[in-house]
Amino acid sequence: MLTYLIRPSMGWRKTLVIMWTTRSLICVAVLTLAFAIIIIPASQALDLHNQGLMQIDFSPPESHVFIGSPSIAIMPNGALLASHDTFYNPTPAQTHIFTSLNRGLTWLKLAIVSNQYWSSLFLYDNKVYLLGTTHCGRGAEISIAESVDGGATWNRTTLISPPSDCSFATGSVTVVQTQGYILRSFESWCHQTLHWPQSYQSHVAYAPVGSDLADPESWRVTEGRPFDPTTMIPSWFPDPITQGGFLEGSVVQGPGDKIYLMMRCLFNDVVPGRGTKRRYEDGNEAAAAIPVGMPIDSIPYNNNLAREYTLQHACMFEIVDLGPTPHHLQISMDNRKEARLAWKGVVSMPGGGNKFNIIQDPKTKVYVSLTNPSIDRYGVHFDARNKLTLIWSINCRDWRVAKTVLEPNDGFVSWEESLLKTGYHYSSLLIDGDDIVAVIRTAWDGADSYHNSNRLTFKRIEKFRDLLELEEGRGSGIAIARKAVT
Repeated sequence: MLTYLIRPSMGWRKTLVIMWTTRSLICVAVLTLAFAIIIIPASQALDLHNQGLMQIDFSPPESHVFIGSPSIAIMPNGALLASHDTFYNPTPAQTHIFTSLNRGLTWLKLAIVSNQYWSSLFLYDNKVYLLGTTHCGRGAEISIAESVDGGATWNRTTLISPPSDCSFATGSVTVVQTQGYILRSFESWCHQTLHWPQSYQSHVAYAPVGSDLADPESWRVTEGRPFDPTTMIPSWFPDPITQGGFLEGSVVQGPGDKIYLMMRCLFNDVVPGRGTKRRYEDGNEAAAAIPVGMPIDSIPYNNNLAREYTLQHACMFEIVDLGPTPHHLQISMDNRKEARLAWKGVVSMPGGGNKFNIIQDPKTKVYVSLTNPSIDRYGVHFDARNKLTLIWSINCRDWRVAKTVLEPNDGFVSWEESLLKTGYHYSSLLIDGDDIVAVIRTAWDGADSYHNSNRLTFKRIEKFRDLLELEEGRGSGIAIARKAVT
């Protein structure tokens, strides 16, 4: 009878009439279960603790292989692509590719791309690209992979090598097409010692629209800008802040013809021989002591804590001297002035000290991001990431909180334990009609720490514009933001 009920040739009305016969309730139950098993695999359609999180991938915590660098793309036919890499144990430098054909409800693994790490998905010229680095160790180069079949197969090319004794680094950050260029941020660090994040220099790689993105000759990278504590620490910051650093920048088309690079920014009282706080799996904290000349592979730890003073600020650069594209000027990239990064200052931004991506809504021109504002700013859980918040701005300088979109509510662990072992972070987001779609590096239900994520998840924030107070008028968010600008 069940086979007869689900024959494709039958209409829904006739099916319902047959169902309401003898033993109809049993048939309905069996049919429902059959559809759930066939259409929605339980391992993927799991709505994690009733917050609309759909699981894309899972790594058992005991494997000590953790999920990182989430990225997302929307194909012209509406299909979604998602990607991630893995870290620790050690794991190979590769990126895993997934697709969803039903708006993120279930996901299918498509491919693994080798020698591609810390990568961002983006679409250009009817192709899909991954832009990141070759690996995460010393000597890492900028790398791109190209797919012409929707992410099923890939061809990879090394684009730019770092200077001698240096390495490129990055995260799954935004890739922006604007003013005739494709732009993406990178960082670099040099020599044998990495003071995290003080050692990083900021760069932007860029290629002209219309060029072959898989051709290394199409690309240039700006000169590195290191963090300079003498000019980049605001005078209004409290003593004794003496150091800072930035990483994982988000390129964004600002108001007018400005192009900004918004950097994750951290400030502390670190001095040589001491590093920023690190938290062990049991919740204890220690500072990374990195003596001069010691290889990064053998960094020891001690109890000299370097205090973290703020996680609520981002660092802003403007990308200047980009100029018209070479195609406009009929000259080659070698015969024009190189772009550079001009320092614009520190911006108050909820969660600016943790990794974020900023995108612009093409309909309202408002900027949005998903961030992890510190919820225990000066306590022992200074870097907790168990809340994910939607924030917005009209100018990239004045930011407002719209809504907390994720926070623990499952009752499996106490709030104190969730600060240490639950994380919704490193979100990559895009706008899909009236919704925001995001992939999230998620530590939940068995993760050994908030940092060591055991899942890649997907979330759809429906009708996000309704959360942004965009109506003009007294007290509205946009009116207050515009007043701050003027």
